[in-house]
Amino acid sequence: MRSLTRSIFDQARRHICKPLALTERHAFIGILVGAFALSGASACAWEDGYDPNDPGSRSGTTGATGGSAGSGLDAGAGGGGTGGSAGTVGGSGGSAGTSGKGGSAGTGGSGGSAGASGGTGGSGGSGGSGGTAGTVDGGGTGGSAGTAPDAGRGGGGAGGGAAGRDGGNDGPIVVDAGVDAGDARAPDTGACMVPDPKDAGITPYQTDIVSRLAGQTEITSGVKLTNRATVANRQAARDYMKTLFQDLGLTPSEHAYGSGTNVYATLPATSGGTQSVVFGAHYDSVMVSPGANDNATGVAAVFAVARYATKLPCRSKALIFVLFDEEESGLIGSKQFATKLKNDGTAIHSVHTIDQMGWDMDGDRAIELELPDTGLRELYQAAVTKLGVSVVLTPTTTSSTDHSSFRPTFLAIGLTEEYATKPSDTTPYYHKAGDTFDTVNFEYLLSTTVIVNQVVADLTR
Repeated sequence: MRSLTRSIFDQARRHICKPLALTERHAFIGILVGAFALSGASACAWEDGYDPNDPGSRSGTTGATGGSAGSGLDAGAGGGGTGGSAGTVGGSGGSAGTSGKGGSAGTGGSGGSAGASGGTGGSGGSGGSGGTAGTVDGGGTGGSAGTAPDAGRGGGGAGGGAAGRDGGNDGPIVVDAGVDAGDARAPDTGACMVPDPKDAGITPYQTDIVSRLAGQTEITSGVKLTNRATVANRQAARDYMKTLFQDLGLTPSEHAYGSGTNVYATLPATSGGTQSVVFGAHYDSVMVSPGANDNATGVAAVFAVARYATKLPCRSKALIFVLFDEEESGLIGSKQFATKLKNDGTAIHSVHTIDQMGWDMDGDRAIELELPDTGLRELYQAAVTKLGVSVVLTPTTTSSTDHSSFRPTFLAIGLTEEYATKPSDTTPYYHKAGDTFDTVNFEYLLSTTVIVNQVVADLTR
């Protein structure tokens, strides 16, 4: 894990952090207000963005607005707007109907289709009102966003039903799903729905990776690793990791720098975004250790996050997944990769490294955030809050691992088990032969991975 310099500077060194430029704001437009509550979408002034020199972008006619749904016991759905001609704004969806007594509100109409050449989708219909009384008073559903190439704003969320015999439930809080014509973000509904950060396949996937890297099972036919320190064993680990990237549909690349070689792959943005986010972990170990916790767990976390990220249909940023060589020799691989990013002129939003994430004897799932630069601690705390999990995140000044290689050029953060704040709850097999597969707590590794998955989803909205 850490380079051999576990010095007193771990607790003394602090960095002057530049502010994190958070280029995206997540506007929450659904509001729970209890009985008789309504949740509606914010008004949006669309920017045409038409180029008079581009015939495909010239304005045509605006599509017709869909009709409103009727009210009554069970209100009908609002009509969808009609799409305009090429390059125009699609029609707005119809408003949802208001429910009658005991009835459920109608569904907002869909936005009109965009024009053939760069048109903007119409706005979705507004959400329906909750029922006034009855056994179950369901609120109406917000209208869906307009279609590609530039989706319209989604409709508002469902309203809250007033209490009846079995009181109606409040409508859900809804994130603003729409985008403006020039906004790189994609809507969080329909084709851009964010998948669940937790799925049943994560633990089997990570268990297999740690097992192969730590010598519990063969990494390739007839070969079990006793460490990842020798040239041959590090090469075997790289070959295996390249197949993992390929299995995810990613193209692996080797970054050779003389004494070692990093392995990385890039998942591009889907929206033309120019920034990249780096997630990394070192894959080497010390000579005497199979390196299960240090740091096959970090490698398994990075690959599980990459696996999740490939399922995100809409990404506003590119994601770089990298496995560093020679961390145990003085952070050599990560320093070389940081230099590469700088020389290549890669626009980096932030760098996130994971080192030792497999020991949690007290079961509290706590994570240390190593030297989190401005805004990054808040990013992880927001993910924990969104997931509704009880995980304590503790900032530390630990600097003896890969995240330090990227400062001061880039914003960075390191994630680890309770290495500095609770030495009784970090692996006792650090840099020892006992750092084996059977000592890894895969439930803890899963807990942290899900949080990082949520961070990825939030960063790429």
